[in-house]
Amino acid sequence: MVHVVQKVSQRRSGFLGNKPGMVTPTKAMRMAAVYGCIKILADTMGALRMQIMVQDGDHPVATKDHPLYHVLCVKPNCYQSASHYRTWQQGAISLRGNAYALKEFRGSRLAGLWPIHPDLVYPRWVGGYREHSYRHVYDIQGYHGVKTYRSSEVVHYRGDYFFGEGANGEQAGLIGLSPIEVCMNAFALGMDMEEFGGRFFREGTHLSGVLETKNVLDDQEFEHLRKGFKKRSGNFSSRYFRGPP
Repeated sequence: MVHVVQKVSQRRSGFLGNKPGMVTPTKAMRMAAVYGCIKILADTMGALRMQIMVQDGDHPVATKDHPLYHVLCVKPNCYQSASHYRTWQQGAISLRGNAYALKEFRGSRLAGLWPIHPDLVYPRWVGGYREHSYRHVYDIQGYHGVKTYRSSEVVHYRGDYFFGEGANGEQAGLIGLSPIEVCMNAFALGMDMEEFGGRFFREGTHLSGVLETKNVLDDQEFEHLRKGFKKRSGNFSSRYFRGPP
């Protein structure tokens, strides 16, 4: 079985921006605007009060006696509070379009929810039309390799998605769209502007000299001059080089 992280990377092969590997959720988070938006969304979701309601006659009433109360409203797992769990999951949805949690059972009772990094999960369809057995499963990368889980064993929160968009055939309709991926050109432009601004102010903003010649240069001489000037002009990336045109 192909490594899950490799599969997710292949699915995001178009998720590159202006240069290979440029726009990723981790790099996008380094932009102040992206970090601020993700933090507001995640913190707001974490701060919301959650209650379990049961029907009492004609009116719903809050209860703490429901079997799911402790898992959903107090402590989903041994290291997260319910607030922290919701904050983490909302951050994953906002950055990658999907959030996952593995269900922990004690007998038939749900006893815990364990968040899984979206990059370690690969949902896919199995079965076929003729057998009328289409269902979806989740390949999850763990310490000891890849294990396949049934859909009943995994909680999957999706962001915006459209059937057949943002996924290959075996994932169509299963995964949410990453906002970072959908808007990658805008993020790539913003990251380029930040990089250019940093280099521009760090390495100098003044014209260091003017080149003049009394003779008209042929193409070979001009190319030789351009390469020599570029070699001596310093540290700017070729993308930002502004020597002889």
